[in-house]
Amino acid sequence: AKSAAAAQASHEEAQASVATLWDELRDARAKAQSADDACREITKLARQEAAKSDRLAASEAAALSEAREFSAELSALRATQAQAASPPKRPVSTMGSNGKPSSGKS
Repeated sequence: AKSAAAAQASHEEAQASVATLWDELRDARAKAQSADDACREITKLARQEAAKSDRLAASEAAALSEAREFSAELSALRATQAQAASPPKRPVSTMGSNGKPSSGKS
């Protein structure tokens, strides 16, 4: 009778232990699912940020290209204005001080 009672107590203790293990397993699964969900959300946000970064980089490249074009046009315009503002160039005279053509010698 003592051994039957001990066996019964041992069996009940084992059942309680198994029930506790099942509870712990459910908790662990719930935590793992939460962690998995958080990882998916982080991955989604990271992809969105990467797409924003790519769009920003493309926008910056386009703005830089446009600025270079503008700078080239501005330089050309300034050169044209400088040319228009300067007096016309006269051909260098080849006449000597005596009014005769210079021989190129001093």
